[in-house]
Amino acid sequence: MNSQDAVMRTSPFALRTLDFRLTLALACLSMLIGQLLLGSPVSGQQAAPPEAKPQYETLPIADAYRAPSLEGIDAKAQRDLYLETNKQRRKIEADRRETERRISDTLRGRQSSASANEIDQFFNGYVIPAMTQTDDETLEDLGRTRADFFRNYLNSTPPSALRNQVIDNLTFPKMRQIVEGNFHPAVRINAMFIIGRLNAVEGRRGDNGQLPRPYEPALNYMLQAWSNAELPNYLKVPILAGLERHASMRGLKTDNVMATGPRRQLADEMINVLALQPNQEMPAELVYWMQRRAVRILGNLGDPGEAGRYAQQLRDLISNENLDFQIRVDAVDAYAKLDFSADVALAAIQEVIPKIADVVIRSAQYNAQYIDEKISEIRMTAMFLDGEDVSKGGVRESTASPGLGRGASAEAPGSSQGSAQQKDEVIEILPAYHRELVRRRFKDVAWAGRIVLVGDDLRNPNKGLKALVDDQSDEAKFIEEIRTIIDNMMAATDVNEPGEDDLGDDEASSDEDEERPSLADRLKKALKDGSEALQAAVEKRASAATATQPTSESSGTEDTAGSSGQ
Repeated sequence: MNSQDAVMRTSPFALRTLDFRLTLALACLSMLIGQLLLGSPVSGQQAAPPEAKPQYETLPIADAYRAPSLEGIDAKAQRDLYLETNKQRRKIEADRRETERRISDTLRGRQSSASANEIDQFFNGYVIPAMTQTDDETLEDLGRTRADFFRNYLNSTPPSALRNQVIDNLTFPKMRQIVEGNFHPAVRINAMFIIGRLNAVEGRRGDNGQLPRPYEPALNYMLQAWSNAELPNYLKVPILAGLERHASMRGLKTDNVMATGPRRQLADEMINVLALQPNQEMPAELVYWMQRRAVRILGNLGDPGEAGRYAQQLRDLISNENLDFQIRVDAVDAYAKLDFSADVALAAIQEVIPKIADVVIRSAQYNAQYIDEKISEIRMTAMFLDGEDVSKGGVRESTASPGLGRGASAEAPGSSQGSAQQKDEVIEILPAYHRELVRRRFKDVAWAGRIVLVGDDLRNPNKGLKALVDDQSDEAKFIEEIRTIIDNMMAATDVNEPGEDDLGDDEASSDEDEERPSLADRLKKALKDGSEALQAAVEKRASAATATQPTSESSGTEDTAGSSGQ
């Protein structure tokens, strides 16, 4: 990796601008599956002939639910056969829909006459086999079919006894069979997604709402499947998605506490994911996607680990400047969710706060650099297009109305109103959407750091690191200082139209001919000033900590003097 690649990989604005790697991960997965299906040649090999396509297993649909096909029947030459076949087809489809309705009502707790035996026959004869077919239409609709499956049969509140039996005796065993069998890759992926979404108790909205309780056997199976070397790598994606869902349910304010054994096993597996390196079977985009999920899982589990080893892993990620920057931000988010109530020392407050501040500093610096680079790029493009500097004919944003501006005045050049407006206009080279991008991107990182420090009622039930220390302690004062700077930075980046209402007295009374800073300049200044203030606070704290370290018998006197000085 050359230096330019390294900068782009670790740059916050390069990663937060499009965050397209999540999509690319699934695209890479689709490409791998496509190679399996089409027999795409590997380097140095010839393409396999069409007849060499792999043959996949399917579960047969029972005759009672299989509508006859009209394919091959000429509607004109074989009119009677076509009409009779179409009549049979419509009757079977109507009967199937009626059976589906009655079974859906039964499983969702509504009044219905569907029996357990009828449910068993319908699931084994149609519902599950229909998801294993390999025709293009079935494969294309697997996502919708999966959503319909949960909506029609399993999303019942309160759950019926038959609904639980459908999960225990039909859905879960059959999905395992599909995952482990020689079925189409898309079919196996769909089956694993279904396993990851199974709930023992469904969520409920309203005044008496509750979060869903994930299906415990599914967690144990996914942990087993994750380490099963016989399963193909493309199943890692749905397995990891399911594991993340289970962890996220445990990470919320519920009694969904994961047992110590599975929790530690899952955390250990995620630590291994963080050590993965891209290869031919796992492209860089897929590894990136997996590692981001791994960090989130570590946070949602809330476990600092034995002797704080999971917390230490997250601290290492936060401070690793060679790592993808968004993973560092995810590590900050995850660290905020760890529960240090059993042993505050595991939080390593003095160690982690400068690291968190550094992430915010890096984000501010990169976004300020992004503003300069975009302006230079726009100037250069304009010179190539019309041979003039963009400042001679750039976008003018008026002070006459609030907001980010709409461009030059619509008045005719030379008119009195237009001339008066031009006098107060500031040329904005950087378009509004770029400035908004910078603000949102920086605030996302800054807010993540703030939550670690002081918590957030909605996202962090642990109340932040400040809740772990005494309010009068040096650590609490340092946390409050960093939080204040971050809050000021977020407020300062909310640059508005440069009018007298948002300018200080000195600026408002200055010479009218003095050029006002553009919104981009003010945004960049807010980022730079804030990052410098953060850096100064961290360095000051480090110097104070070094000065107060006990080095001799006089250390006690020094500590006393330091306390009295405060």
